[in-house]
Amino acid sequence: MYVVFNGFSKLGAYLSAVGLLTLATYIRIFNAAHRINEALGTRAALTLAGSSFHRFPAETLRELIIFRDILIANPVRISLFGFLPINRNVLGALLVTATTYLVVLVQYSVG
Repeated sequence: MYVVFNGFSKLGAYLSAVGLLTLATYIRIFNAAHRINEALGTRAALTLAGSSFHRFPAETLRELIIFRDILIANPVRISLFGFLPINRNVLGALLVTATTYLVVLVQYSVG
């Protein structure tokens, strides 16, 4: 936004570079969390649900069945303070909100 309001300068270039680096970092974090949610969430529960545990000893078999039931009942989720899930959908919503906000700011500065 600095570049839009004050023209191109060294500070504007620096702030733009920092903004792009921050955006790239957010994309990597949200994408990694999304892939972890997929790998440890539903997919892991379905893999365990479809597995046969007959080759394990009785005590290990009981523990695996309990773990499978817990994983199916409470899927793994990466979230922010247990409130906001961290995944690609949230990243998309944040980018859309930020873009809308910037467009409104530019419209107010022009008019």
